[in-house]
Amino acid sequence: MAVLTHENLSCFPRVLQELYATSSEEVYGLLLPMSHVSGPIAIQELIEHGTTLVILDLMTERRGALQSIQANKVTLIWGVVPLYRLLIHEAKIRKFDTSRLRILAVMGMETPVDFMREMSQAFPHTAVVQGYGLTETSGVVIGTPPRDAVRKMQSIGRPVHFMDVRIVDAKGNPLPPKRHGEIVVKGAAVMKSYYRNEAATKERIKDGWLHTGDVGCLDEEGYLYLLGRTDDMIITGGLNVFPGEVEDVIRRHPKVKDVAVVGLPDPGRGTIVKGVIVPSSEITKEEILKFCRLNLSPFKCPRMVEFRDELPKTSTGKISRSALRRMEKS
Repeated sequence: MAVLTHENLSCFPRVLQELYATSSEEVYGLLLPMSHVSGPIAIQELIEHGTTLVILDLMTERRGALQSIQANKVTLIWGVVPLYRLLIHEAKIRKFDTSRLRILAVMGMETPVDFMREMSQAFPHTAVVQGYGLTETSGVVIGTPPRDAVRKMQSIGRPVHFMDVRIVDAKGNPLPPKRHGEIVVKGAAVMKSYYRNEAATKERIKDGWLHTGDVGCLDEEGYLYLLGRTDDMIITGGLNVFPGEVEDVIRRHPKVKDVAVVGLPDPGRGTIVKGVIVPSSEITKEEILKFCRLNLSPFKCPRMVEFRDELPKTSTGKISRSALRRMEKS
């Protein structure tokens, strides 16, 4: 459990103003649970600037969100991909006036560019951008300004001015642009500690730098790109495979509803790639493997494919690869 100070919580309103030029007239739509870090930081924004918060409970009520967005003239929403998929689905069924909605911010996971484009098409008058943050960073601390929404669609953005970001190797050494490594952050938004857990705090915060456990890279302009979790990365035959990249390809198959990719132990290659797929219609493993071979390097293609009715999800609706790995071991 992360201990967040008043100084930590006060960072979020500054983030919103710097990234999105927010004002007291803003009407926020909250898709994530209030028990998530988004709850207290959203309240902090209301306290400091007197703005309006509209809670959109897509976890229990799948329809009616866009009606509420229209009725309350929501201007800015932050959420995660699975919840945005529900909004897109609703937008395809009925027409709503979302002209006041100026920003949709996608947070918390690797997001395919195809999905960003789909969101932009569903909400053509809205800037669709990515952002990044953790509970340990008091929410969002990195984001893409609306002016760069199209030019940097694949990026999760740049850090706000009071936060520093580095990409480091396994020994903690900073890496140059375009080199993959762990994302580490430092600044006013970083938590005080983990509650009554000094060992865990020391493991995550080293010399003031919070080690996020996420893999990414920076470009020459300082924009950050999220590739996945360090514990999700699959090393097969000595080569690195990022599950998100493989999932993006498989998800483009017209008969695939959802997918998760995990690594399984293998005596020959160390680890092999496995795709766990929720089909949208009847499909065979051979179709999936052929599609992968056409769109991926051979070492990234799954060696195993399994079909399931559903995938394990976190409280915010994201696919839980760690839960899948535990299922494989049981």
